Amino acid sequence: MDLGRLKMILNNKEIRPLSPECFTFELYEPNIWDALDLSFSESCNQDNIIKAITRYCIGYCDARRLLVRPMSDSYAFMFEKNGDKFWFHVHKVIIEYCLQLENQVL
Repeated sequence: MDLGRLKMILNNKEIRPLSPECFTFELYEPNIWDALDLSFSESCNQDNIIKAITRYCIGYCDARRLLVRPMSDSYAFMFEKNGDKFWFHVHKVIIEYCLQLENQVL
């Protein structure tokens, strides 16, 4: 992932790579819409996911490297909201979509 370009898109928010060991089963959140205070349909919108990353994300890991729930087509993003940490997968196509939009603006 091109963190420099993604950082520009996310209003210069620093997103650091995290060790795969940080992404534990206990912190995995399958119900992202509730965790992010979204409806189910809102959680399916790419722009809402990017807004959540901008607001709450504290780190990421390529999901292929995970010990828990590895996936080849996703990144795992760690969030902190209201003092709670949780993570979930974000498909790589969503991040690629953001990078493509940024290219169109330039």
